[in-house]
Amino acid sequence: KLGHFKPKTILTVRKARALAESQIDLLRDMDMPVTKFGMRASLNEDAAERGKAIRKELELHHLRSEGTTDKQALEHTIEAVTGLGVMVYQLSLTQDGLRGFSILDEEVPVIVMKRGGETATARLFTLFHELGHVMLGDGGMCDLQDADSQSVEKWCNTFAAEALLPSAEVKQHAVVRKHQADALGMEWSKYELALIAKDYHVSLEVVLRRLLTEGLTSKKFYEENHEKWKDKAFGRTKKGQTRDTVASKIQERGRPFVRLIFSAIDLERIGPLQASQLLDVPMDRFAHARQLVA
Repeated sequence: KLGHFKPKTILTVRKARALAESQIDLLRDMDMPVTKFGMRASLNEDAAERGKAIRKELELHHLRSEGTTDKQALEHTIEAVTGLGVMVYQLSLTQDGLRGFSILDEEVPVIVMKRGGETATARLFTLFHELGHVMLGDGGMCDLQDADSQSVEKWCNTFAAEALLPSAEVKQHAVVRKHQADALGMEWSKYELALIAKDYHVSLEVVLRRLLTEGLTSKKFYEENHEKWKDKAFGRTKKGQTRDTVASKIQERGRPFVRLIFSAIDLERIGPLQASQLLDVPMDRFAHARQLVA
C-alpha cells in the first residue's frame, strides 16, 4: 500500500512490472511461448521435502562443481528458475530494509532481488525464499529481520535452506565428519562454517542454522553467534568501487531477457533504438553487452 513503503521502493516495484511486461511482449513478438509457472505448494506440505524436490528439478547439485564461483552459481540458478516460468530481476533496493520481493498479479510471477550491496550468496537465498512465496501463491517482501515466527516466512526459509544446503548432505560433509571425529562438541569455528558455505554457495548464518536444525550445535551457541556471522551486507556500492554500467544493466534484466533482445534484433523483429531502450544501454555498447551474455 502507498504510504507503507518509501517512494524509491514503490518505484522499484513499478520498474519490475514494466520489465516483466516488456519481456512478455517481446516473447509474443518473437512468436515464442510465455512459459506458465505451474508449481504450487501449501503450508500443510513439508517445506524441506519441497526444497529437496526443487533442488532435483533444477539440478542444483551441479553448483558444487569444482571452481564454480558464487556469482556463477547465482547466474546459473537465475536462468534455471526463469525456465520454470518466473521473471527474475536484480534491482536497486536501498530503503525499507528489503532483500527482495515477489509479485503474483502479473501474467507471469516476478521475483526481484536486491542488487547493490548484497553478496551473491545472500541473493541466492533470497531467490529461493521468494520462489517459496510464489509456490505458496503469497507474494511477499523479504526484509532483513528474522521472521521465523511467521508461518509463511518460516516455510519459505526452510524451503530455501533445503534447496541450497540439503540436510541429508550436512552430516556427510567432510568438515562435519572431521569435527565429530575430533570430538569438538557443539561449538564451531568460523573457518569450519566457511568451508561448508563455500561448497554450497550459502552464507555462514545459513550453515549455522542448518547445524542447529540437525542437532549439531546448541541453541545457545547459535544465538550467541548467528547475528555475528549473519550476512549483513546491505547498502549502496562502496565508495571508490567502479561499476561496469553495461554489466549492471544486464544484471538487472537477467541474461535470458538480454539474449532475447539480441535475438529480436538479429531477426529484425525490433530495431536498434527499441533494443537500446529495452536494455537501457547505448547502441555503441551492444558489442560489449553481447560478449557478457554469450
